[in-house]
Amino acid sequence: MKQFRFIFLLFFSIFSSTVSAQILNDSTQSVYSPVTTRTFLENDFLRGNYETRVIDTTLNNLNRTRNWYHDTTFHQDLGNIGTAAKPLQWRYPTRIGARLGKNVFDRYNYDPYNITYFDTKSPYTHLFYVQGGQGEQLFEAKHVRSYKELASFGLAFQRISAEKQIGVGSQDAGQVDNLAFNFFTHVQNKSGKYHLFSNYTIFRHEVIESGGIKVTTDLGKNNEDSLYRYKDAPVWLYGATNLERRNNFHFTQFYTLAKEYIKLFHTTDFRRQTNVYSDSQLQLRQVDSVTTIPSFYPRVLIDAGQTQDSTVYKEWEHTVGITGNHPLFFYKLYAKNRNVNVLFTEQTPYKTPIETPSTFVPYRQKINQNFIGGETQFKLRDIFNITLNAEYQLFRD
Repeated sequence: MKQFRFIFLLFFSIFSSTVSAQILNDSTQSVYSPVTTRTFLENDFLRGNYETRVIDTTLNNLNRTRNWYHDTTFHQDLGNIGTAAKPLQWRYPTRIGARLGKNVFDRYNYDPYNITYFDTKSPYTHLFYVQGGQGEQLFEAKHVRSYKELASFGLAFQRISAEKQIGVGSQDAGQVDNLAFNFFTHVQNKSGKYHLFSNYTIFRHEVIESGGIKVTTDLGKNNEDSLYRYKDAPVWLYGATNLERRNNFHFTQFYTLAKEYIKLFHTTDFRRQTNVYSDSQLQLRQVDSVTTIPSFYPRVLIDAGQTQDSTVYKEWEHTVGITGNHPLFFYKLYAKNRNVNVLFTEQTPYKTPIETPSTFVPYRQKINQNFIGGETQFKLRDIFNITLNAEYQLFRD
């Protein structure tokens, strides 16, 4: 019996020591932390900068009234979050050739070329929420997982909403409704010579347009000027809606041939953008007993009761080239093909506004363009660098 007890205690002590050796000492050591979650950009890897960055866990921007969205430059909007915005500083065009040009909602959408990719040792979740006054809400959720050091997959969700600040009246108070999804992934082989970056974005942005405050000489119920009635202020538009939908697919892969001096790369982009502006309650002003003119729009050409402008823009773009880098320079040479399909929907003229309602007729345009271009950068440590870019369109559309 004593021998059996001795063997049992010996076995128990060995088993306990074995089990305890397999348990991570997470009480005194930080196994997973912000340090084990790293971020990087596609353009950095393509330029040979494989240094990853630690996520920022600082609680900042708490004292700011401005939200930066996906563009950190100063913009002028229409007085509410999510409304049409334009940069305050001049920007030179980053693309030549065919492009839609409707970009007042760019800052609220994910940029396919500037997606943040992750290398995380544990599942990573990011939550961002801001609650402002008058129904202003900003929300973003992001979740990322990695498979060893070979691949990472992530999903991001964004929502922006705001209520009307002026001209609310008895109608629905909602003005801005934004939804966006972004799926992204990065894959590499064990040697690190091959890298693949890909992301897909779904974007929907709707704004109820007011046209601004309608300045009048009539005083309100409390003798306020029309500019200071806020929610009760008269506005120019009561049935105007601005809707934009986007689908963006981005795919880039490159392979290292001779260290960092020669790399082959290929990029494919698909862009689909739909813009619909409609106003079903055109406000007319009576000039005399016979003549009426529009109150807000310059003139009425087709339909005195409604207006609608619809555009569907589709684009496929393929780029192939070589690139390389050295501590003192970087270069990139490429050829690009762009195929564009644009669908416009326009109203047909009517004979009599009352007898014949307007109909909407589609008009399609196709464009095929080819480009060659390059980029080079000379740099001397962190003292200075000089960058040159050039792109030339071959042949006619």
